[in-house]
Amino acid sequence: YREKLHTINPPCVPYLGVYLSDLTFIEEGNKTIIDGLINYTKLRLEANAILELQQYQQMPYNLRYVPELLNLLERLPEPQPKWQEEYYQKSLVLEPRGCKKSDLLL
Repeated sequence: YREKLHTINPPCVPYLGVYLSDLTFIEEGNKTIIDGLINYTKLRLEANAILELQQYQQMPYNLRYVPELLNLLERLPEPQPKWQEEYYQKSLVLEPRGCKKSDLLL
């Protein structure tokens, strides 16, 4: 994923989970203070992860107005709180907790 992402010219929307995982591992896996000194290597790693993500925010998107799409989006029903529970129950039927991949209904 990372190799492919680095070959793409912005604008693009990178998967945020990759960067959040990186930041979590950097934060949790390294001490901020070592022997009373600031661990600048850790801070540099965090800064580099954030800077890499920010590069995708520099290029504006060239979006055009599409009346048909706007009309479609405006006609969509508002999400209902009951839908969340209904969809969650359906997800448990399709992917029960603790099941193996071979047990899934594909």
